[in-house]
Amino acid sequence: MSCQGSGCNYPNRWHVIPVGDLREHEPLPTCWCKPTPDEDHDVFVHHSLDGREAFEISGGGLPS
Repeated sequence: MSCQGSGCNYPNRWHVIPVGDLREHEPLPTCWCKPTPDEDHDVFVHHSLDGREAFEISGGGLPS
């Protein structure tokens, strides 16, 4: 089975997308943010434009 076109969502793969980011994401592996595939959990992890990952990893919150 092949997957073609903009509707291609890699069957059986979920996309973890930042909510309320500065730019809209597409639930596709070709999204502008270059999502990282996590083969162990069958997901693509998208990267935020506002840099929130740096705060989430450090355990801090976003600056107000």
